[in-house]
This record gives sequence, structure tokens and C-alpha cells, in this order.
Amino acid sequence: MADLVFTDTYIQHLLLMPKVVQNPGARWREQNFSSQRNFSLLGSPGEIEFLLYQRQNMRADDHFSCGLVLIHSSGTKVHLTRYNGSDHPHGNRLEEEEFPRSCHIHIATERYMAAGMKPESYAVMTTEYSTIEGAMLCLLRNCNILGFDLTGGDDDEHDDGTENQFRLL
Repeated sequence: MADLVFTDTYIQHLLLMPKVVQNPGARWREQNFSSQRNFSLLGSPGEIEFLLYQRQNMRADDHFSCGLVLIHSSGTKVHLTRYNGSDHPHGNRLEEEEFPRSCHIHIATERYMAAGMKPESYAVMTTEYSTIEGAMLCLLRNCNILGFDLTGGDDDEHDDGTENQFRLL
């Protein structure tokens, strides 16, 4: 992976380009105490492949992750962003900073790729979401992913205590 380095400008281009869901019927699968589902995406103009995933630990509600992965033409998978729950603290090694257990968003950077680290090693804390549903809503909006109905709003609760959710179109 060290030989594959994207500029921050290109990473932002990949994150913001329109992407359309190809398998809207993706189903949850259980594996090793977690549930996961994967969606295949095509980026405009239909030549760039992506994978969108959701993972939820079945033992801890705050242990979840939603992510967007580029499937490079070489076959290499590059994590562009990952929206994690609050089950663990995070540290940005190159910046020598740490933050406590909190929801956080990983973002691929040229700097981390050039250092031979996971592209998405850098992260920022967030209060935009607190659940896997909220994380998925944020990811869908922030990364211009089409084919989902996002009219449910953000992850605010309704009067009956249930959270808003996205649904496939």
C-alpha cells in the first residue's frame, strides 16, 4: 500500500463524487459476535467502484463502524472514511494527539498514506451521531451516496423514543 498515495485533493474528490448503490437489497450477516452488511457503489461516471459497509458488535451498542472503501483499479481496497462508535479512545500518531472514548470519524489523508500507515488513520471527534443509524446517515450525506431516502432527518429521537432511520429508495 505504501506505493499507493493519493493527494488530499483527490481523496476529497472521491469522497464528494456522486455514488449510486448497486445492490439495494444487501442483507445483514452475522459473524463472530457482529452483524455486517455491504453495499456495492458506483461512482460517477460509473467507472469507479466503492464498498459501503456497516458493522455492529452484538455485545456492545457503542461498538460500531460504517465506512466507505475505494476499490482501486489494481484491486487494492483503500478505506477513505470510517465513522466509528464511542467504544474506544483514538490517537492520531503523526499529530501526537489522543482523545477519549467518543464517536469519531476517520478520514484518509495523503500524509498518513505517505507514511505507510493505514490511509484512514487520522480521525476527528464528532457529536454528529451516537448510533450506527446516525453514523450511516452522516456518511451517506457527507459522501454524496445516492439511492437511500434520507428524509428521516438526522439521528434525533422522535417523541416515541425511536430514532430516525434511512431507507433504500
